[in-house]
Amino acid sequence: MIFTCDWRRTMGWWNAPENPEIMVGDAVLDTVRHFLRDFSSEFQEDLSSKPTLQELGYALNLAFKVNVDSDVVSGFDGLEVKEVLIKTAKRKKRQKVMPGDVFAYKLDDRRYGFGRIIAKVSIGAIAEIFDHFSSQPVLDHGTKKEWLIPPVPIDCYSLLEIGDMGDWRIIERQPGFVPGEHFQLVEICIWSSAICARRYGHFRK
Repeated sequence: MIFTCDWRRTMGWWNAPENPEIMVGDAVLDTVRHFLRDFSSEFQEDLSSKPTLQELGYALNLAFKVNVDSDVVSGFDGLEVKEVLIKTAKRKKRQKVMPGDVFAYKLDDRRYGFGRIIAKVSIGAIAEIFDHFSSQPVLDHGTKKEWLIPPVPIDCYSLLEIGDMGDWRIIERQPGFVPGEHFQLVEICIWSSAICARRYGHFRK
C-alpha cells in the first residue's frame, strides 16, 4: 500500500451542516486540536492534572478578549468580545474505534452497507467499504469481500464513536487485524497538514 499526502496542496473546506455560511477546513481543525492538546499538556506537566472545563473557558475568554480583532476575523470593526460560552450535554456512550472493526451503515429503510476500519490516523480512520448490502446490519461472511470503492478516510469519531451523523454502528471486532496483501498496491491520499508522509508496502500505523 502507498500512503501519501501533501499539505502544500489546497486543503479540504466545507460548509457547516447547521449553517451553510460557516466555512471550516481540515487543517483548521487540526490546528484547534493541537491547541487543545497543548493546553492540556501545560497543566499536566506543571500541575500534574488536566485542566477543568471552567479553566479552559476562562483561558478562552481572556484570549478572545485580548487577541480577537479585525486583524484576526472579518466583520469585527467596532466590536469587542464580551463572553465565550461552552455549553455541555450528556454524551452518548462512546465506542472506541480500532483497526479491524467491522461496521454497518444504513442507506435507507431496506438496506445496510458494510465496511471495516483498516487503520487509525490523526484525522479519523482509513476504511475499506465492501460491495455488499443487506436488509439487516449483519455481515454475511460467506460472501466475497470485494471493494465498492478503494479504502478512504472517514470521520470515525462522528460516524461511529458518538454516532451523531446518521446510522453507523460497529457490529464486529477483529482484534489483531492486519491488512492483507491486496492492500500493497493501494494509494490513499489525505490532504491535511497533520499527516505528511509517504509509505510503501503494507499499511502500518
